[in-house]
Amino acid sequence: MGWKILHTLEDLCKDWDGSEIADEAETRVTVRCATIREAIDKIEGLDADLDSAIEVAWKRGATDWVRMNYPKHYERFTTGE
Repeated sequence: MGWKILHTLEDLCKDWDGSEIADEAETRVTVRCATIREAIDKIEGLDADLDSAIEVAWKRGATDWVRMNYPKHYERFTTGE
């Protein structure tokens, strides 16, 4: 059996022949742990970058934008928690 390398998380939703798997379907995937750790690191890095960008926007006066789009951040910034 030929193993296909997982390049994106979207690949988890594709069958061996590249066709889309239905949302209701269950599938079993073999993935290297290093690939999972890389994905986790990437997501955590992007999350930290987003937090920083939201804080910069807040400090530059985009308070309404933060309030509408990131209410948890807004609450944290306004309560100091």
